[in-house]
Amino acid sequence: MGPAAPLASSSSSAEAERALREEHAQLRRHLASTPLALVEWDGDYRVIGFSERAEALFGFASDEVIGRRIDEIPWVPEEDWPAVRAVMRDMWTGSRPSNVSANRNVRKDGSIIYCEWYNSAQHDASGRLLSVLSLVLDVTERKRLMDALADSESRHRSLFESMNEGNALHEMIYDESGHAIDYRFLEANEAFGRLTGLDPAAIIGRTVTEVIPGVEPAWIAAYARVVETGRPERFEAPAAPLGRWYEVSAYRPAPGRFAVSFADVTQRKRAEARAESLARFPEENPDPVLRLAPDLTVAYANPSAVDRLRALNLAVGAPAPAALAEPARRALREGEGTNTELECGGAVFSLSVSLIGAEVNVYGQDITARKRAEEALRASEERLLDAARRKDEFLAMLSHELRNPLAPIRNSIHVLDHADPAGEQARRARAVILRQTEHLTRLVDDLLDVTRMARGKFELHRERVDVGDLVRRAGEDLRSTLAANGIELRVEAPDAPLWIDADPTRTAQVIGNLLHNAAKFTPAPGEVSLSVGRVGDRAEIRVRDTGVGIERELLGRVFEPFVQAEQPLARTQGGLGLGLAVVKGIVELHDGSVRAESDGPGSGAAFSVALPLAAAPGPQRGAGEGPARVADRRRVLVVDDNRDAAESLAALIEILGHGADVAYDGPAAVEMATGARYDVMLCDLGLPGMSGYEVARALRGRGVSVGRLVAVSGYAQPEDVARALAAGFDEHVAKPPDPERIARLLS
Repeated sequence: MGPAAPLASSSSSAEAERALREEHAQLRRHLASTPLALVEWDGDYRVIGFSERAEALFGFASDEVIGRRIDEIPWVPEEDWPAVRAVMRDMWTGSRPSNVSANRNVRKDGSIIYCEWYNSAQHDASGRLLSVLSLVLDVTERKRLMDALADSESRHRSLFESMNEGNALHEMIYDESGHAIDYRFLEANEAFGRLTGLDPAAIIGRTVTEVIPGVEPAWIAAYARVVETGRPERFEAPAAPLGRWYEVSAYRPAPGRFAVSFADVTQRKRAEARAESLARFPEENPDPVLRLAPDLTVAYANPSAVDRLRALNLAVGAPAPAALAEPARRALREGEGTNTELECGGAVFSLSVSLIGAEVNVYGQDITARKRAEEALRASEERLLDAARRKDEFLAMLSHELRNPLAPIRNSIHVLDHADPAGEQARRARAVILRQTEHLTRLVDDLLDVTRMARGKFELHRERVDVGDLVRRAGEDLRSTLAANGIELRVEAPDAPLWIDADPTRTAQVIGNLLHNAAKFTPAPGEVSLSVGRVGDRAEIRVRDTGVGIERELLGRVFEPFVQAEQPLARTQGGLGLGLAVVKGIVELHDGSVRAESDGPGSGAAFSVALPLAAAPGPQRGAGEGPARVADRRRVLVVDDNRDAAESLAALIEILGHGADVAYDGPAAVEMATGARYDVMLCDLGLPGMSGYEVARALRGRGVSVGRLVAVSGYAQPEDVARALAAGFDEHVAKPPDPERIARLLS
C-alpha cells in the first residue's frame, strides 16, 4: 500500500504529522503493555527508542543508551559481537529486512540473560536504512528448561550405555532378488562388547558376516522376519562362533532396521544341561522340576514345583495344566526343546522344556526380579522419549505462537505510517495491534504462571469475594469475544451471594481460561454455558460447551502442561496447552478441585471447579460503589518517569474521587512528599535521578509521613516484592496496575 495523498494545506499537513506522532505514541503504549521490550535504532545504528520494559530487562536507563551506537553499549558478550554485527550488516544492506535472532545479552549488573530479538528494518526508495524496530523477548527461563531437557537426554544416553543388557541397532541388507543376506551394525552399547567380546566402536558400519565369520544363517533369518513383519520376537539361540548362548528380544523401530536387547544365558543353559543330567535326582533342587508323560499327564513334580507352582494344582497322574501342556506339546511335535515364560503366584518363571527319551522335562527358574527391572527400565525409557517428544513439539509450537502476532503488528505499524490517521484503515490497524498485544501478553503470562507454580513461587492475595459476582463479570468481559466467533454465551448465577476466600484476580483468570478453552474448541454456531451454584460445602463453577469434545484417553491428561488435543495445521485459535494447567494450579492453591468431562469426540465438554465456601464478610464499602465520599477522599502522589503511565494513572485516581499529583523522577518525588502530606504514594521503581528504592529509603530516613507507600513495578516475582518491602514500601503492585486493585488500595 502506498502513502496517503498529501493534505491540502500546510496547517492540515502539520495536523496530520501531529496525529501520526500520536499514533506512534499509542503504538508504543500498546507495546509497553506486552512482555516485549522495544528497542529502536536508526541507520547509523544509534538507539532512538528504549521502552520501559527494555530498561527493566537490561537494567540500563533510557538516557544511558539513547544516542549511543548499539556496539557501544556493553550488553553483548565480547565473543558474541561478530554474529550480532553480521545481523546489523544484513539490516543495513537490506538483504534481511526482518529476522529473528537468539542472543546472549548482558544486563547492567553483569548477569547473563537469553533473549530473542524480532527485528524489522525500514529502507527508503534508494535502499538506505532508515530505522530498525526490535521487539525483545526474555527467554532465559525457556533456555534453562531446554538445557535441563538436553541434560535429561544425555542421562538417557548414559543409561543406554550403562545397561547390563547388550543393546544394538542394525540395518538389514538384501540381495538383488530381495532376500536378506546380511545386516550392518549402526549402534551398540558397552554391554554389547562385554557380552560378545567384540569392540563396539570397531564394528559400527561393518556387517555381521565381516565381524563374525561363520555366523549361523538362522540369526539373519530371524531378524529378517522381524523387519519384514514388524512383529517383535523373543528367542534363545546359540552363537557357535562366539561359544555362547543368548536370550534375545528384537523389534523394528523403523523400516529396514531392527534393534536387539540381549543377555548372555550361557551359564543358565549350562546349568539347564546339568539340571537335565541330574533330573533323576531333583528332590533337593530349589527350582521347580517336572516330568510330563507323552500323554501330557504329570509324571513327576519335585517339592519346589508343588510349592512354588501351587496355583497350578499339580498332581501326579493328572493332566498337565495348559501353561505347561502347550510348550510340552510343541517340543514333542518339533522334536527339540523350547523355552517359554510362566506367571504363577505373583512370580515369573523361565521354563526350559526339553525331551528326555519319551518324556518331557520342565525346569523352571525364577526371573521375577529381572522382569521387574526390565519393565522399570522400559517405562523409564518411554518417559524420557515422551518428554523429548513433548519438548520438541512445545518449542515448535511456542516459536509459532510467538511469531504469529508479530506479523499483523508489523503490518499494522506500516499501515499507521502511511494511512490517513483519522481513516478506517488506521482504526483497524490500532484494533489489530491491541488484540495481538493482548494475545502475546496472555501467552507469556501463562508461561510465567506455570513456571512460578513449578518453582513454588506463585502467590495468592486472598479476600472474601462473591463468586457469583465474579462469574457474572467474567461472562460479560468475554461475551463479545465469543460472539465474534459465532458462539452464544449463557450465564447463570444465583442472586444470593456465594462467598469464598480467594484471590479475585486469579479466580477470574480461572474462569477466563475455561471460557477461552471452550471458545477455542467450539465451532460456530455454538453455545457455551457458564454457571455457578452451591454443592454441599463448596461453590461449583461449571463451563459447558457444544464443541468438538475430548477423547477419553486424553481426559486424564488435559490439565498437564503442554498437553493439547490434536489440531489441524491451520491453528486459527492458537495456544500453548498451558491454560488448563494454570487453571488446575490456581484451583489447587485455593484448596479446590477441577475435573473435565466429555462423552468423546463431537459431544462437547464440561469443566467443573469446586472451591470451599466461606462465611459472609462484615459490612464494608466495595471498590465499585462509585467515587469516594468527601470524608474518604485520599490525596495521592503518582511517581513514574513514563508520562503517559503517570498521567493515565492519575486520571484513574481522580475518576475514583480522589486527588492526584504527579512527579516524574525520584528527587522531585522526595521534594513533593516532604513538602506536603500524602495519604498514598504510588511509586515506580525504575526512576531517573533516584530509584524507587532510594526514594523509599530517603522518605523513611527523614521521617516523612506517607500514609501508605506502594511500589509499582513490572518486576513482580516474590524476591522483587521482598526487596521492595525491605526498602521501606508497605505494598507492591505489579504493572500494569489493575484499576480494581488501585480502587481497593485507596478505599
